[in-house]
Amino acid sequence: MKYPQWSTPQRRDKLVETFTRSRGFCVFGHPMCPIEEHDYEVFIEGIIEEWKAEDRDRRLYEWKLEQRTIHTGEKGRWGRRFDPVTRDVFMANQPEYYLVGLGVDALNFKRVALVRIPSTQIHLFVDVSRAGTFRRLSKNQRRKIVRYGASPPADVMGEIRSLCQEAVEDWWTVKAKA
Repeated sequence: MKYPQWSTPQRRDKLVETFTRSRGFCVFGHPMCPIEEHDYEVFIEGIIEEWKAEDRDRRLYEWKLEQRTIHTGEKGRWGRRFDPVTRDVFMANQPEYYLVGLGVDALNFKRVALVRIPSTQIHLFVDVSRAGTFRRLSKNQRRKIVRYGASPPADVMGEIRSLCQEAVEDWWTVKAKA
């Protein structure tokens, strides 16, 4: 005999147990029960629908789990073709650091630059207040740089870049020793 997909041996046993307990009438044992949902036929239809929904959810979960584990080999992590030459060219042309922004340190009120090192999750705060890089700017210019992200003049930006370059090189030497 062929059973429906939801009908596992444990579930069939549960239906038989419910039927023998209720004798085909009220599932909760009420004599002459007027509530239609307590009738055995109506009650087991609801149970069967719940079992079908559980099976659907389980199959969907297993399908998603299987899709995550499948490795296509041709496509990369974000759905692009895997090309090692392009990756090597990109890595070779990456800058030594990315200047994320300029601001003021909240602890000692000194000017700092936030620098991100490429291909890592490392961010460095570089003190750019030394050597008086911002002293030749007016107070209004300094405020605009911090508040609105305005770019400083070229000579000040050159000094900031050299300080950031030194900090990144120091970080790489310390990292190489460790």
